[in-house]
Amino acid sequence: MTKKWTLFCLAAILSFSGFPQSSANAAASVFRINADRSEISAGDTVRLTVSGTGLSDVYGYEAVVTYDTDKFTFLSAKNALPKGNSDELSGYSISPVVSGNKVTFAYTKIGRISGVSGDKPIAIFDFQAKKAGDAAITLSSVKLVHSDVMADKFTPAQHSNFSIQPGDGNGGFPMYGKTNAEGTLKIELQSGDMEQAIQTAANGKLRIVVREENGLPFRNAEITLPVDRVLKESARIHEILIDTGLAVVTIPVDPARGVLTAGSRKITLAVNTLDPAALPASVRNLISSSAILNFKLSVDGVPLDGLQGRPISVEIPYRLKSGEAPGRVVAYFIDIDGHTEVVKNARYSLSSETVIFKPGRFGSYAAALAKVSFKDLSGFAWAQESVEALAARDIAAGTGNGSFQPKRLITRAEFIRMLMGAVDLIDDDATSTFRDIKSGAWYESAIASAQKLGIVKGKTDGTFGVNDPITRQDMAVIIFQTAEALKADLGIGTGTAPASFSDQSAVSAYALQAVKSMQKGELIQGMADGKYEPKAQANRAQAAVILYRLIQRI
Repeated sequence: MTKKWTLFCLAAILSFSGFPQSSANAAASVFRINADRSEISAGDTVRLTVSGTGLSDVYGYEAVVTYDTDKFTFLSAKNALPKGNSDELSGYSISPVVSGNKVTFAYTKIGRISGVSGDKPIAIFDFQAKKAGDAAITLSSVKLVHSDVMADKFTPAQHSNFSIQPGDGNGGFPMYGKTNAEGTLKIELQSGDMEQAIQTAANGKLRIVVREENGLPFRNAEITLPVDRVLKESARIHEILIDTGLAVVTIPVDPARGVLTAGSRKITLAVNTLDPAALPASVRNLISSSAILNFKLSVDGVPLDGLQGRPISVEIPYRLKSGEAPGRVVAYFIDIDGHTEVVKNARYSLSSETVIFKPGRFGSYAAALAKVSFKDLSGFAWAQESVEALAARDIAAGTGNGSFQPKRLITRAEFIRMLMGAVDLIDDDATSTFRDIKSGAWYESAIASAQKLGIVKGKTDGTFGVNDPITRQDMAVIIFQTAEALKADLGIGTGTAPASFSDQSAVSAYALQAVKSMQKGELIQGMADGKYEPKAQANRAQAAVILYRLIQRI
């Protein structure tokens, strides 16, 4: 009976005429297609993830993508939709159907179980670049089937654009070296090498790819690059990406970003794999079998230690195991005494299978799954991933006895404390002029830091409203101001503006721009009935969702 039901669902998804339509779910869900990278070379494999936000009870789906057959070859497709809200993959899918420039892939769950809700990945498509040029892969349509046998169809027309470069097939300029007896691969680019590498730069990025000459494994990598020539191209080249084979480190070129100076001549990046046996048992249990990588960067022989305000990013490989939730994968900093500290801005990329973060300092890091769960998230499937992700990063905490209290209203002070911790913007030296800020209070530094950066302005009576519940529109304003302070691209300026909320006239004038922008950037989506309810007081679950969406974008 289960097999017949599964086959019926797949057949109905592909024909779509088998199910009655449901407009309520259609209004709430938004779909994207994101690639693990946009600059690739002929011969490279690129992975694209189709994901949905605001999903409701999704039991099965069909995803259709179109591509430039002159520039790409389709390789494979697989399901990424979890079995339930536990992130365990289970179900049945058809082999991808390729017709001309169109690939159709369908999947359904097995058995009479509930569908998936919240913000989730749906499907993964792999393509190989064939030749140089500009090309796009487009998410043309998505059909959803719910456990109540209702269906929705979406035509998002979302694009992933690519600049395909000539090269050796690894999306960058390759440099080869040999591993020494200590297991270290050392490579030093000469001026002539860098001149050639600069010619491969695209979209503001120069990518250097390190390779072992004989394909042998290595535990450590040390790469030295001349940067004086790159600095002369800073109007065209904004970042240097160094793929060491162990991790990827991205370094800003502009001297104003605080890493290089106008007179810098050479940088050396070292990435070393450490022996976990030297660490305390508690740390080994925390990181499990993950590699511990130590990072060092020097500019003209001078080590660069503190990175506060310097936008260097790091990508560490991590492959999800069965049942692991992407939101709970984090990066840990490990000091010389074996103490650990979670990196709050770390996010997991399902497409590239890496943890991406901006370190506050160089040293040792490992990617691992945080063990967090709450017993009172039943009925909050749409927020579960966000709540657990924030808890994994020590941004949000439970309320005791394994509970999170998702329905509890969140105060303005609590929201700012979570936000400023999430984006690592707390300045302990900042001071506040708000009349209701108590010296030494747990929220003082967070609110003072937010005021200093122009993220909050307080109330007309000179107070901040520390204990007042925060409204939904004020959350949108504060997130909008935070994005501006970070100069973060939230996708606000691209794509077609969504339909206005049915109660948009109720949004206060001071919040209207922020609400419109946050809706366009898909950080807020409103209620199932099309309303936003701007002046309603927000609860802890709603705050967790918008905060997690923010840190995934910055």
